[in-house]
Amino acid sequence: MVCGMKNEYKRYFLQDWQIFDAFDLPKYFCVKGDLDLSDMELTKLPDLSTVMIMGRFDCSHNNLTNLAGGPVAASVYDCSYNQLKTLRYAPKKVDVFDCAGNKLISLADGPQYANVYDCCYNNLVSLYGAPAFAQYFCCSYNLLTRLTHGPLRTGIYDCSHNRLRTLRGMPHTAVEFDCSYNDSLKFKRIPMGIKQLINNQHIR
Repeated sequence: MVCGMKNEYKRYFLQDWQIFDAFDLPKYFCVKGDLDLSDMELTKLPDLSTVMIMGRFDCSHNNLTNLAGGPVAASVYDCSYNQLKTLRYAPKKVDVFDCAGNKLISLADGPQYANVYDCCYNNLVSLYGAPAFAQYFCCSYNLLTRLTHGPLRTGIYDCSHNRLRTLRGMPHTAVEFDCSYNDSLKFKRIPMGIKQLINNQHIR
C-alpha cells in the first residue's frame, strides 16, 4: 500500500464490472483499456512485469529513474517527463513510444520496433538503440553531433535543434527530414530517398 500519493485515485480502474488496483494486479492480468499512472509523484512503478495492456500505458510526469516493473506489452507506452537515465525494462515492440523530457544519453535497451518514437528533450549524444524503422522519429532538442545508429527508413524524421556537424547516419528514405537549427552542420549530398529536406527554414 502506497500512502500519501498524489492523484492516488488513478490506481483504481473499472473492468468487467469489477474495481481493480493497479498496484495489486494478479499475474498475467490483461488490462483491456488504458492504464494511467501519470502525475502521481511515483519514484518506482508497481509490479506490472507480467501484465498486458491493450491500450495506453501512461507513467509520464513522475519521478521515475528506471522502468523496472513496467508492463510486458502495451499499444502506447508513455514514460515522458521523468528522470530516466536508462530505457532498460522498456517493451521491445510497441506502436507508440514516448520517452521525451528525460535524462537519457542513448536509446540503448529501448524498443526495437515502434511506428512512432519520440525521444526529444533529453541529453542524447548517441542514437544507439533506436529502431531501424519508424513512421515518425523525433530526436530534436538533444546533444547529437551525428545521426549514426538512427533509423534508416522513416516517414518523418526530426533531428532539429541539436549539435549536428554531419548528416552521417541520416535515413536512406524519408518523406520529410528536418535538420534545421544545427549551426555547425555541413553537408553536400542528400540521398535521393529524402523527399523533403528542411534546413533552417529552407525547404527543398
